[in-house]
Amino acid sequence: MYATRLPSYVQDEQGILSAEEINNAYADMLAKYQKDTGNLDIAIEHVDACLKLAAASCIDMLATYFANNDNSTISSDSVDHGSKADSYRRIANGYRSQYNAVVINDNKSSAYGKPVALPKRQRLR
Repeated sequence: MYATRLPSYVQDEQGILSAEEINNAYADMLAKYQKDTGNLDIAIEHVDACLKLAAASCIDMLATYFANNDNSTISSDSVDHGSKADSYRRIANGYRSQYNAVVINDNKSSAYGKPVALPKRQRLR
């Protein structure tokens, strides 16, 4: 249903990823969402985070593709501080973090990750 709305990183590299790989990433995301929330359908407020989780799987495939095809020559004119594969891995990790922040934290108790004021102890006299 939402598989056509994956982020631009996935859409830009359609020649590398097959439609089947993208659909499998979407199906895996849906299964994880159902396991994490217990809901069969994606809640409206979780759609973007879920699409980013599916995109993270696709971006991992792109990172693997570019890691295998990186140029191994050293250029004396420029310094490469990161490869395209590393860049894709960072994007995928960021997308997973966003999914966890939105979907996983929405399903935790309200005190999860928040400071709680405990009652003060009374002194014994």
